[in-house]
Amino acid sequence: MWVYVLWENRSGSLASGCSILPKPYFSQASENSIVIAHTYSDYLVRQNFHDIWWPQHANESSETVWNWELYGKKLLFLHELGHNILQMFHANSCRQLMSTNFNRTNHLTKPQLERLHRVLASTDLHNAVDCEKLEDVCPVQVIADETLDMPLSVFGDLIIKSGVTFTITSEVFFSEKSRIIVEESAKLIVDGGRLSNGCGSSWKGIKVYGGNSDFDVKFINGAIVENTSNAAVSMFAPENWPTITQWGNGILYAENTTFNNTQRIAEFMSWSPLPNPSYVKNCVQNGGKWSITNWNCQGIEIINNVFNDISAHCVVSSTGSFTIVGNEFNSMETDILFNNVSAGIHTRVEDNQFNGAETGYNARGTTFAQNEIWNNNFETGLNDVMNDGHNQYDLYANNITADFGSVSINNGAGIADVHQNDFTGNIVGTLPIGNNDDYNFFKNCYATTFRDNHIVGQVSPIIHSSGSAANNCFTHSGGQNSGISDIDGSPLPFTYLEPKDEVIDCRDAIIAHPNVNRSEFGKPDQPECGAKITKIERSNFWPKRSDKNAVSNAYNWLITEYEKIDKISNLSEKQKEEYEHIYSRGISRVRGYLFEIYAQEGNYDQARRLYTKDNHEDANVYILSSYILENDLNSAKSYLKSIPVRSKEMSDFVTIQNINLERLPFGPFYKTSSDEINSVKNIALKSHPYATYAKALYFSLTGEVISSEIPDIRASAQTQKRTSNTESSNTELRVYPNPFSENLYVEISGFEVVNVEITDIFGRSVFSKNTDQPVLNIPTDTWSNQGFYFITIRNKGEVVFTDKLFLAH
Repeated sequence: MWVYVLWENRSGSLASGCSILPKPYFSQASENSIVIAHTYSDYLVRQNFHDIWWPQHANESSETVWNWELYGKKLLFLHELGHNILQMFHANSCRQLMSTNFNRTNHLTKPQLERLHRVLASTDLHNAVDCEKLEDVCPVQVIADETLDMPLSVFGDLIIKSGVTFTITSEVFFSEKSRIIVEESAKLIVDGGRLSNGCGSSWKGIKVYGGNSDFDVKFINGAIVENTSNAAVSMFAPENWPTITQWGNGILYAENTTFNNTQRIAEFMSWSPLPNPSYVKNCVQNGGKWSITNWNCQGIEIINNVFNDISAHCVVSSTGSFTIVGNEFNSMETDILFNNVSAGIHTRVEDNQFNGAETGYNARGTTFAQNEIWNNNFETGLNDVMNDGHNQYDLYANNITADFGSVSINNGAGIADVHQNDFTGNIVGTLPIGNNDDYNFFKNCYATTFRDNHIVGQVSPIIHSSGSAANNCFTHSGGQNSGISDIDGSPLPFTYLEPKDEVIDCRDAIIAHPNVNRSEFGKPDQPECGAKITKIERSNFWPKRSDKNAVSNAYNWLITEYEKIDKISNLSEKQKEEYEHIYSRGISRVRGYLFEIYAQEGNYDQARRLYTKDNHEDANVYILSSYILENDLNSAKSYLKSIPVRSKEMSDFVTIQNINLERLPFGPFYKTSSDEINSVKNIALKSHPYATYAKALYFSLTGEVISSEIPDIRASAQTQKRTSNTESSNTELRVYPNPFSENLYVEISGFEVVNVEITDIFGRSVFSKNTDQPVLNIPTDTWSNQGFYFITIRNKGEVVFTDKLFLAH
């Protein structure tokens, strides 16, 4: 649209102007926006194009035209700019720049200035902003409920004032200096809209004060958030210490949303441990350093999401808790990293796909009740599950395929149950290292390539199922000449309970270390290998933990039954010992359930009474942690001083908690000394259960992960896989390439005839052949299922070679 101004004729000078109004936000138009014309312009046009604009001056001589000049026309130019950037017509209500009379001035009214900002942000003129020169940009404030349904550029902060709901259904583009600030009790809803960068390569994301009982930020209906240099949503209010402590525990509802290149989706925090109903459901994150981090918030739901190309860790927690169900994790380091500086509320991890480059699940520091790790599919690079230090966990019904399936390092007296899992293609299925006094493994199915269980140090004195034999199904499948042992390493003596029968099969620990004492106990119970567990078997040993009555009744029943054992006359002393251990483990497990229920109800005194007569060091850990969960830090400090220090391990725990209790009120604003950092690091590097709290604290203080080292088992495993178990030194087997696509080759040297069998991840045979060829070519182009396969080569029925292979189309 063209807008014309009146002629001006002063001091022999004649000029006029016109301008084009701004185009829509995404316009690609390239017309000039402003034209200033005077009689010299007319002369040039007339001379060059024979088009007379101003007939009354057509007869002027060239000399006359040359003497005319455009002088003092600044206001004219600014007037035309006003049409262009204010998108306004003439206004003569007062003397100002947009007046049509000759008495216009150089000022704009307040409404015109506000319109200038709006037009600059909402039209194609946003492209004219010099992003490198943005300094102290005025914020845009949303002062009343509003829905934004048109594209907008924001060069400073977008502030949603307290009590206001701002809904975005369009695209909004921010500068590198921009944040969305959601003030206390305000709400931001992004309903199918897009939040992105427009002036620079990124923007600073959303900062939330909190204060609503339902939600503070909501993403729905295909919303997109991308290119944030900080968390897409941070629950740290944009205030300095100590003012910031007035807010926190903000609530995010994110559903059906895509996050592209956000440093993380959400940064949850609370100054004290509090329940938080936030959820992230059915979302996708493409790129970023982290996915979701959580400090102190309890019960956040992460359900049915996909996390792609995460450069560090997907889910990270510092004494927070989650429900993590149905997600796909793809990280370059650890998919889930838990750091509990003190014991906390348990997390449920169920039905997830883990593809982390290093580790799937890594927990450091315990919970009151066991973390539930159920029905997941692990296909990570090194360790599928790693519990590093004092932990409580229930590893149940998972598919575990990494080189090291389940690693437990110095778990101490934490209740660790590893049961009904499929260990397939691992170098080692389970790897307990150090002090794991209550580590129990039962009803697992093994198909490993080197060792089913490699135990270094102490595990539970009696390995059993609840009231029955352990009933693991080992790789040897009853073959006593298998090259894959069921239990080896350097274990301290323990008893392994086998079923009472005369059949030698996979449930018998027939290829075990001499320190494994085999004892018959209970009936045979074949685990369902490869079957997804759809129904949890409940008993007084495993009550439904969300049912307070069931947990309380189970706890009382277990104590009663335990007290009866010594009075049963027909039991030998050995049998009594076995029963006592089985029931005492059940009591410990269920007591943790009950303690957590009381704590979540806020009945902390009753929770602590469960442990007040317990002289074990772990009881001190739980009681101290309950004061921290209650946010009664003064009582926590008093209790810490009262803990009897009877070991170097407990001395280290007290040292860590003294620092932790000073840190907690300050959170990330805590100014730690170099002496404290060194003290925490020195303890973190030690090998005992309570060193895990130092690992967790060190991560909170520095962001650096310190993990316990795993023994180098790979080298000896590779040697066994490459060379047969026969006495001949001229026998060798080699399988390549790995990964493979259309063909797989097996080189065979030193054998007359071998059987080559390849199975998929479910144990189904996809290839089997007896051969005496020096090189066997196996076409694989018709194999449709990308993923892991397992090759087993036998000579005269004895396994001489196994390996895990990956098909990549």
